[in-house]
Amino acid sequence: MLLKPFGGQSRFSLEANLDAAHGLNGSFLLKGPMHKVRIPDKTPTPSFTDFLWKQTCFELFIRHKNGTYLEWNFSPSGHWACYEFSSYRKKKTNRDNIHPVIQTHGDGEQFSLEVSLSKVANPRDYQYGLSAVIITEEGSEFFAIDHFGQQPDFHDSRSHCYNIRPKP
Repeated sequence: MLLKPFGGQSRFSLEANLDAAHGLNGSFLLKGPMHKVRIPDKTPTPSFTDFLWKQTCFELFIRHKNGTYLEWNFSPSGHWACYEFSSYRKKKTNRDNIHPVIQTHGDGEQFSLEVSLSKVANPRDYQYGLSAVIITEEGSEFFAIDHFGQQPDFHDSRSHCYNIRPKP
């Protein structure tokens, strides 16, 4: 699925997908003038880290039908964060006990990030939001399934509309 840039225009394109073949797996593929993107260096010891959205990061929202949701942030550095919310922007707790596997690859034309979450029970029972903050030399760009307000808001449940369907 091609994510939409906030404001409707960007020199970049961002494709994001999810599958539930073995756990929950996400992929993000950013294309464009990669020399303009600020991508954090890979760390040898990835860990839970707050404020990843202040740098280039890719995000996954997992929303239950009762309104609770998880927000995942995945950094190209390998760092990650997961927060549990009881309702819109009402943070309940950090979820630092679930460790994703993050793999990245990049060249001058594109950058990919793949993530695997092995401990998501019944992944077809949720709705998902896929988004990203891309930091460039010129500033920040925001991508999501859709945008609804005057400001980017990845927590808006209307953009958590991706469903994983069984393979035919």
